[in-house]
Amino acid sequence: MSDAQLNLGLCYLRGLECPNSPEQAVQCSASPPRAGDASAQNNLGIGYENGSGVARDPVEAAKWYLLAAGRSHSQAITNRDRLLLKLTSAEASEAQKRAAAFVPHPSEQDHDN
Repeated sequence: MSDAQLNLGLCYLRGLECPNSPEQAVQCSASPPRAGDASAQNNLGIGYENGSGVARDPVEAAKWYLLAAGRSHSQAITNRDRLLLKLTSAEASEAQKRAAAFVPHPSEQDHDN
């Protein structure tokens, strides 16, 4: 997959030149080959935090922000820090466990944004 898929997801999320569809936006960001991309990870975090296209899940959002922040994605670092302040220590711990258990798709393991 190329950056075009990630950009398409942003178009769906924002309703730019296509119908606003949070569900389609999440599908574009969540496809397995993109899962190792920091921008896609940040976008998934936003989706889970806001309940856009997926059920609202702040722990899952924090997981994706942690992963993207680990790749030095500046917006994800901000999102992670803000969200972690809102979570309980048990929720933050669970998010860190989920992030540690995540294995990116092999074709994306060396892909940075």
